[in-house]
Amino acid sequence: MSERYNASLTNWDDGTSRAHLMRYFIARGFIEPNDEVLDACCGTGYGSQLLSTHCQKITGIDYNDDAIALAEDRKIKNAFFILDDIDNLERYDLNVDVTVCLETLEHLRNPQKFVETIAKITKRLIIFSVPFETDEEKVQNEWHLNQFNENSIIDLVVQSGWKMFHSVRQGPYYIGIAYHD
Repeated sequence: MSERYNASLTNWDDGTSRAHLMRYFIARGFIEPNDEVLDACCGTGYGSQLLSTHCQKITGIDYNDDAIALAEDRKIKNAFFILDDIDNLERYDLNVDVTVCLETLEHLRNPQKFVETIAKITKRLIIFSVPFETDEEKVQNEWHLNQFNENSIIDLVVQSGWKMFHSVRQGPYYIGIAYHD
């Protein structure tokens, strides 16, 4: 995955940053003060920074060393960053309350395996977003290995042991929240 975006936390005139941050603001609304959070494919850490103010600890993981360096430069006191591919999550002794994976699943070689792994290490919630495809809208992006529509993304999550709680559409993005019993 080589697609990378670094949203501005201060420039609200930038519509792309605003759209990216809105998904993190939605996620932040489901995080509790004592939660440990995983930000899968955290990139440059702008989302981790936003979420860090509402949780006890946040761990970001990304395979891109330049992105992780930028994330670490943010000096977020309760954040820890791992330089690795998220396909290697099982290497780490992670046990989190909430996993946030925004604009992640469409990039993965095996999104089913990832969602199943997340189910093993996440106690409470998975909050995810993917570009949303309808019959009228076909998402074209050279970095996307998978395309999802509402049925296929829900099937992926539910087949991995999650139960859908809520979803919303933001323009061409599907944002979902799922939980464990």
